[in-house]
Amino acid sequence: MKLKSYLFTIAIVFGFFSHSIHAQTGKYGEWTEIDYSTNNSYYSLCENLPNGDLLRVKKYNEIDYVSYENIIDKLDRNGKVLKSISIDLDSINLYFIKARRISSENYTILFGYADTYLVLGFITDDLDILSIKVIDIHNKLPFVDLDPLILENGNIMVVGSTNLFNLSNDIPNMFFMLLDSKGELLNQKVVDVIFPERHCFSLEEEIDSDEVICLGADVYKLSNDVSKVTKLGDDKIGISPGNQVKIRKWNDEKYLVAASGGLSQPDPFNFDSFICFVDRNLEGIRYNGFNLPFEDGYAIPRNPFDYYDRNKIYFGFQDDLFSGISDMGFHLMQLDSTLHQVWQISMKGNDISVQIRNITATSDGGILVFGYKVVPKGSILNRYPLMIKINSDGVLADSQDPDISDFTFIKVFPNPTSGALNLQLSGLTANADIRIFDSNGRNVFVFPNAQNGENTLDITHLPSGTYIYKVYQGNKNLGSGKIVKVD
Repeated sequence: MKLKSYLFTIAIVFGFFSHSIHAQTGKYGEWTEIDYSTNNSYYSLCENLPNGDLLRVKKYNEIDYVSYENIIDKLDRNGKVLKSISIDLDSINLYFIKARRISSENYTILFGYADTYLVLGFITDDLDILSIKVIDIHNKLPFVDLDPLILENGNIMVVGSTNLFNLSNDIPNMFFMLLDSKGELLNQKVVDVIFPERHCFSLEEEIDSDEVICLGADVYKLSNDVSKVTKLGDDKIGISPGNQVKIRKWNDEKYLVAASGGLSQPDPFNFDSFICFVDRNLEGIRYNGFNLPFEDGYAIPRNPFDYYDRNKIYFGFQDDLFSGISDMGFHLMQLDSTLHQVWQISMKGNDISVQIRNITATSDGGILVFGYKVVPKGSILNRYPLMIKINSDGVLADSQDPDISDFTFIKVFPNPTSGALNLQLSGLTANADIRIFDSNGRNVFVFPNAQNGENTLDITHLPSGTYIYKVYQGNKNLGSGKIVKVD
């Protein structure tokens, strides 16, 4: 049975695909993991299950980037694979990119897309497949992204985006869908977004209202039945027009927002990253603690921040896309509930690139970072799944993978600091220099002969302000970040 042979109206429900959904024995799952057995694949999402278990999705792409398989793993709290299944839709490339667990029903909904179709997979905690729903959105363009929201009444709202920069007046390219708790389509609203208008990518219920906010470079307000969609004023929030954005209700007064771009920067394509509180009207910005914009970095796509415990907020961002394939790294911060930084980790490959697709805070207080690493071999770029577990104290979880030495880790704390600044290094192949630069780019401090382990810098003499640290081996920059010196 091939999906492309069917005519879709509003929604078609597929039950159990005996020929294309099958169980298989899991082979991998040690913290930390680089799976060299499946070239050109990556981990796309993780979701917490009861008892510390996790649900993980690996998207497999063949060498020509045309494949239909998604591997669904159930992991225990130590990363061991307990069970694996695979899901694919014949003839259509399926991408699962989001998951929401429905605790009251003991199942997880996987959200993804296959060409122009929205796909929902209903899966129990034991990886039994309840149903697969495939919904035609009546659109001429394929998906590029989506975000689901489980409403208080149990219904499911989904925002989907297709072409980001549609220049045609007759091809709508953003839509909103309302589904019931079983994935049956109740209503949909297609919105024509014509450049320079921009998409929204993150849904959240509005404070003290039954309406929904959709946040992106532009902001939209939706009725909870998606019959009404209103674009709010351009002066609300100014962020980059991409999917590196997330909004969550924090309390009755404010939202927590993270994104790429700056809230006050004139250039919407600037890839600085930030996390902050935004008031209930989305008009005022409150920085409760450390101001976090980072030069030449963009927030992790689809899920820039996550928390299981509100006192441990994780915020992730990557080096700029244009920094070069061999220099791509990522950065991760742990923040407290007031957005004061507890620690920051930077990770960069040695002549390889690290691409992070998502982060997930775990029930033990730690964080999973996952995506893929790119290893160039001549003119060919090989892509291997990468998953890293970092404990709540900012220490890399035990790893049996010898290839983890391909990476340099830099942990920085405390930040801000009044004098002592600790840089914990690993992965150095030789001694390194730690250099600190002021806001004018002047090198104001050098700590020579830094080694693997903890290196303590005394910067008491530096005036209060914002500085950039850089770790060098010879002329090679192994990692950098922003620090704040206070009196």
